[in-house]
Amino acid sequence: MKLIALVLFVVDMTLTGAQISRVLHRSGGVMDNFSPSRSEEAFIVDCLKGVISDNDRRCHEMRAMARDMTVKATSRRRIRRFCKVISKTGDLAALEIEYITKIVAMKNRDNSAKRDAMKMVASCSRFASSTRRKWKSFFDARTSSDDIEGKTFLPTRQETDGDVIEVVFNAPAFNASKYLNHDLVAVDLALLRVPPCQIDEYYGKYSLVVRKFSQQAQEFETAVHRSEQSSCPTLEGYMMVASLDRDELSPWFFKIENEQLKMQVQVAPFQQIFSDENISELTNIVQRALSLTFHFRIGKNAQPAVVHSIEHLFPFHLEDLSNGRRNRRGLRRNTDNPECGRKDYHLDLRKPGLNIASPASYNVGECYGRCEYPLSSHMNATNHSIVMKREEIGNRRPSVPPTVDCVPLEYFKLHYLYIDDTNTVDDGILNDFIVRHCGCI
Repeated sequence: MKLIALVLFVVDMTLTGAQISRVLHRSGGVMDNFSPSRSEEAFIVDCLKGVISDNDRRCHEMRAMARDMTVKATSRRRIRRFCKVISKTGDLAALEIEYITKIVAMKNRDNSAKRDAMKMVASCSRFASSTRRKWKSFFDARTSSDDIEGKTFLPTRQETDGDVIEVVFNAPAFNASKYLNHDLVAVDLALLRVPPCQIDEYYGKYSLVVRKFSQQAQEFETAVHRSEQSSCPTLEGYMMVASLDRDELSPWFFKIENEQLKMQVQVAPFQQIFSDENISELTNIVQRALSLTFHFRIGKNAQPAVVHSIEHLFPFHLEDLSNGRRNRRGLRRNTDNPECGRKDYHLDLRKPGLNIASPASYNVGECYGRCEYPLSSHMNATNHSIVMKREEIGNRRPSVPPTVDCVPLEYFKLHYLYIDDTNTVDDGILNDFIVRHCGCI
């Protein structure tokens, strides 16, 4: 990609075209196809049309899901319970960050998060192994490394005309230079679609095209995404995600194109199967754009771009202690206390005054228990703590406090979402936040 060397100013910092070109050089985009293979699609269609015996386990499961989707008025309470009905004017604040919330949950080792994300955007992965592999690779690229952080933009405005959506994002209003030494992993546009269970759609295969507006040509001339995506019988399936061309989106992020980003999204059906045979085709499947997320891997010897002090995220006031103090150190010599180890501690992250949008709570753990001699191997005691515990026992005096405590030895990072004052969502990292192992030291 040709770049013209420029000098631009971002929050009092000068970035040269050469600096930005290094980021763009590392960010070549890849387009993909997320539909089932031909043989898998034939199996899905034949199953739904009754060609395949119900004795086939996958087919039996698919038909059962299709039946659950199409419960009619006689059991309207049941369909409300099963089908995740999404309103175009529903809780947009939650929907707009739902995709990146799932990404953050996967980074935090939430085993159910990837399964939930698959249900949300990749309903065919349940019945087509090739689709499952593609989406697994898609999510792994964004979550498998502990050093990936993100920046998410929310739409400023959008208009719908039939099966076409035009969406606008304001020019970035933050210091983009902090990301110069990072590698751009992916750029994702999350879209809200009508859930298949809401329209009794058994199977659908769609063409998804996203075009970027050119100020010079004054038209949507540059395709930044082309793919096929499919939906299978599901009670969710209310989102589509387009992985955009990183080379085309990077100049906007780094303010080479210091203007609004305008994109056009078009979703057209290739094939659709409905429970009602009289319906041959439904368009206008996509309702709105939800968010635009840039995923960055922290560069070698670079610092995270999203940095918040612990005091900023967790403002502390003395009145917080009004409900009483807890002694979380294993200092007591009560024999009813367990030996030193990690125990669960679920921290509420949605308390008034805290500035974290997600997760709502997390099991950060704590270290609790006795550190009494002899120290057993599972206490992860150090040689120093063993010797000091012997000294403590040999020189025990009531006025001398214990010298060996049950404390964290190793931590995990916590990934979190923070909505800043520029109406963007930071995917930040808190180091040394989740207790992994405890020991007596």
